[in-house]
Amino acid sequence: MNFVDTYIKPVGKFLFQRYYCNKFFRESRIRSRQGQLIKTNYNRAAEKIIVFLVPGADRYTGKDIISGGVLSIASLYNETVNCKAEHRAEVLMCTFPGEPLLLQHTNFANNIVVYSFSQVSRYFVSLQNLVLHIPEYLAVHFEGRLNKEQKSFLNKIPVFHINILNQNIHLMPSRPVIQSLEQLATKVTVTTAHKKYCNQEWRRAFNVPLHHFSTFASPERYSYVNYADKENILLFSPDDAEKNAHVGKLLEEKIPGLKTRVINGLTYEEYKKLIGRAKWCITFGEGLDFYFIEPVFSGSVSFAIYNDKFFTTSFKELKTVYSSYESLAEKIAETIIELDSKDVYTRYNKMEFDLCADQYSYTRYQQNISAFYQGHYTYP
Repeated sequence: MNFVDTYIKPVGKFLFQRYYCNKFFRESRIRSRQGQLIKTNYNRAAEKIIVFLVPGADRYTGKDIISGGVLSIASLYNETVNCKAEHRAEVLMCTFPGEPLLLQHTNFANNIVVYSFSQVSRYFVSLQNLVLHIPEYLAVHFEGRLNKEQKSFLNKIPVFHINILNQNIHLMPSRPVIQSLEQLATKVTVTTAHKKYCNQEWRRAFNVPLHHFSTFASPERYSYVNYADKENILLFSPDDAEKNAHVGKLLEEKIPGLKTRVINGLTYEEYKKLIGRAKWCITFGEGLDFYFIEPVFSGSVSFAIYNDKFFTTSFKELKTVYSSYESLAEKIAETIIELDSKDVYTRYNKMEFDLCADQYSYTRYQQNISAFYQGHYTYP
């Protein structure tokens, strides 16, 4: 017997068995609780339901993963519940077919129960109408993840409406994928988070009705912190570790006393408190994303690289929205030093604030959602 056979393989086998044992008992508990809750909360004979699909739990830890996309879907779910007068349907959130089970998201405050799609397909026996919201990056996998029972369930529903949640235009499925979904459903639509890619050009490209939702980000949802109460902290979005490290090093050399931190490992409430404390935030993601908008609404100054797929042209006026990464790396220290006084900082934040507030209104967001369920689309 060698070392591997004597020690390594038995340990590996033990860990493998322990992982699957824990997974089995965890998912058994979740299934049992989901079964109780769906009977309590929903009428089995309901004729119309609206379902939001979300990613499942982490395959190894069983924990949920927070992201802007999940927060957006949770907000859409809540607003959909609130406009029941328009759609007259039961509203559920489910894990995407084939994903590990999840009972509830724990990284942000909510009371949404997450069911499995299999459970929904077995529970409702009189469905006449289903509206299914699918995140854009998962749409390409939807049909392939369905088992025979789920396909049979969907085929029996007279009105089956798939809506693709286009929260990031770069992640949208191709036109052939949308066409395959049109074969599966009686109706397919696309809804957008950003105004920039809700237009007639994209309506023609997708060749299905296109409607603008916007997002839940709007000024009244954040605690505004004045310059005097800020700390000299600069935050990085977690999108690009290499750029974060490079810019962080440049700033440490040029601005002594500036603290830098990558946003990671926080609950949503912890994150909101952090962006309230910080003076500055840099996003290397889409540009006009939550890491740009939410700090601005919290009284901070945000930096980004201009991305014409997300920003409207009005954001080109901002000196903290750069034409390229090279330009940002060259000028950001100088810009921070220039803005770092009460009056200049406050005036500049107001410029960013007004531009973002013009794009993101909570009242318009609610109106857009209500219009969708009434069939009043931006581009029918």
